[in-house]
Amino acid sequence: IDEQKRFLSDQQLIPLEGLGLRILLAPELGGRMVSLKDGRGTEWLRPPRATDFDAPVSGGYEEYSGVTWRSPGWHESYASLPDDRGLCLSAALANGLRIQRTYRIETRAGSSSLIIRSLLTNTTEKLQEAIIRVHPIFDPGGWNATSISWKRPDQKWVSLAPWRGNGDERGDQWLENENRPDGAWALIRDGRQLVMHFDNASVWKCLLDWSRVDEAINMELFGHHRLLKPGETLGLNQCWEFVDVI
Repeated sequence: IDEQKRFLSDQQLIPLEGLGLRILLAPELGGRMVSLKDGRGTEWLRPPRATDFDAPVSGGYEEYSGVTWRSPGWHESYASLPDDRGLCLSAALANGLRIQRTYRIETRAGSSSLIIRSLLTNTTEKLQEAIIRVHPIFDPGGWNATSISWKRPDQKWVSLAPWRGNGDERGDQWLENENRPDGAWALIRDGRQLVMHFDNASVWKCLLDWSRVDEAINMELFGHHRLLKPGETLGLNQCWEFVDVI
């Protein structure tokens, strides 16, 4: 976090920690989370880097209000308001939507969890297309020891590591229809797994995207596309928790 603070020294950075979790938020950089550390001090997000073509609005966790990459929501300056054990961020977007995102640290089932609640509101007087696209960019750690897993409807977990055993520098894979994670998927590295739970009914499909060149693994959620009436809202809730690999 100290290195990131030096690189982002001219930006507003808000730390949030408790119950063994530590995150760093940058409201002015699209409300993004630029750091996520577990109780062991391991960094899980791929932070913004000075060499990124879009620095400092790069890396970390960001969200879009449309289905396309870099739809409104990723770079705007967000207002911040303290929340119970967390922080609420919000911004008015050019497409007439207001985005609100709350980060909160809680204890659930005996473990520390990061709760992320996202909400889009149509502030216009006409119908407005909306979708919540969640775009976290993770640090892969050691590629040969890193994998993901996802829960099937029968509650069994399937493992996946497409970057192993080939010379590809990058790749992507859609997880949708019968292959879409059933409310949870996980990034596994360093003997731990970051399990990301989400509202099953709120998610349309998922995208796994990875790049050895960028040292990044993206695990994206695409919410359902909606046509919002004036004043209508669209939400998506997540719960992230760290679990030791047994």
